[in-house]
Amino acid sequence: MMSNSSLTHENADQKTSVHTSPNDYQALFIGEVAPNKKPAVEQGLGCPGIGLWFHCEGALLWDPYGSLMRSVLMMVHRHPSVQTIYVVAESSKEGASAKHRPVVLGTGVSEDIMSTLHYLLRYVQGVDPWVWLQSGSDPAVAVVHSVRLLREHPLMPKSISVQGFLVEETDTRLWPVDA
Repeated sequence: MMSNSSLTHENADQKTSVHTSPNDYQALFIGEVAPNKKPAVEQGLGCPGIGLWFHCEGALLWDPYGSLMRSVLMMVHRHPSVQTIYVVAESSKEGASAKHRPVVLGTGVSEDIMSTLHYLLRYVQGVDPWVWLQSGSDPAVAVVHSVRLLREHPLMPKSISVQGFLVEETDTRLWPVDA
């Protein structure tokens, strides 16, 4: 584990020192990006090695008071050096890739259990059960939803910038998503 060390990166004729101490986090990344693409995403956003990644299936935050949101809020409040949250999802120009094909959870589950689950999601969580049970939403729609949820959360400091991006699966180009 690296602690309080620094790395030097060449950046278009500039040398920049990147601190890797947890106290130096300047960005949080939320989303679903292949591990081998994360360094390219960080580089493309101008923050190599100074952020922390939170994995979120499809980059869709659906629960404003769930454990992932709580973790994000705790990081922002514990680490005042965090300035930006990036919501990032992989996408191809052709639309949904094989990775984003719909998957329906609950297949083969008894009708009684599905009825209970439907009730809990609908009336306790306030979520459409069929949306919750499916993965594979449009990555751009998921990023927009998550960016808005983060920006509008009552416990999110207004000084934190929240931005959304799609990452091209084939070459890791970044496309901003307006939210």
